Amino acid sequence: MYGKTTWAMSTYTANLALIENYIKPLIGKLKVQEINTRVMERYYQQLLKTETVTPATGKRRSKYVTPPDDPLHPQAPALLL
Repeated sequence: MYGKTTWAMSTYTANLALIENYIKPLIGKLKVQEINTRVMERYYQQLLKTETVTPATGKRRSKYVTPPDDPLHPQAPALLL
């Protein structure tokens, strides 16, 4: 992995945890050639519903990746347009 020799150990560990917790479970089995706009849109929608974890322990930290006041949060109030 690129960061192993160029990042500080804490940065490397945090980035590796992000990959293990948020990328591999959702799109980790796909080949790079299979990733397109549609796949990324589905990934993003699924990520919005994914509970966050503490990078070091892999345990749940808060309910969702997006903060509750973010309009994209699954439980955010509907936007008035």
